[in-house]
Amino acid sequence: MTLLNDISTQLKPYPVDKAGNTQNLYAITHDVDSIDIINSETMQNVGSISLEHKPRSAGAYNKSLDLVLVAGADKPMSSIIDPNTNDIVAIAGENVITRPDLAYLQDILFGLQSENLLLSIG
Repeated sequence: MTLLNDISTQLKPYPVDKAGNTQNLYAITHDVDSIDIINSETMQNVGSISLEHKPRSAGAYNKSLDLVLVAGADKPMSSIIDPNTNDIVAIAGENVITRPDLAYLQDILFGLQSENLLLSIG
C-alpha cells in the first residue's frame, strides 16, 4: 500500500465516506460545522458544505433517492445532501446543542451492576 496524497482538511478528521455515486468523498471533522469535499480521482480538497450542526457521519446513502444523510454530533438533527450538487436539500431535527445526561448514565450503570456485570470507570 502506498500513500497517494496528503489531503488538507479541518482539525481532528473522523470518517471519510463516499458521496453517493459521485467521485467525491465527504471528510467528516467533529469540531467544525462543515464537511470537506475530496475528489477521489485527484485526491484534492475541492470545497466544503456548511452545516447547522457538527457532523457525526455521512455514511448513510439512499440509492433510490440519491441522497446522503449526515447525522448531527452535537445536536439532535441531521442534514440531507444531494451528492451530485453537494447542496443541503433538507434538515430534520432540533437546532439545540445537547449534552450527555449524567442521571441517565447512572441509571445505565446501576442497571449493569444489577445484572452482575463488572464495570470499571477510570
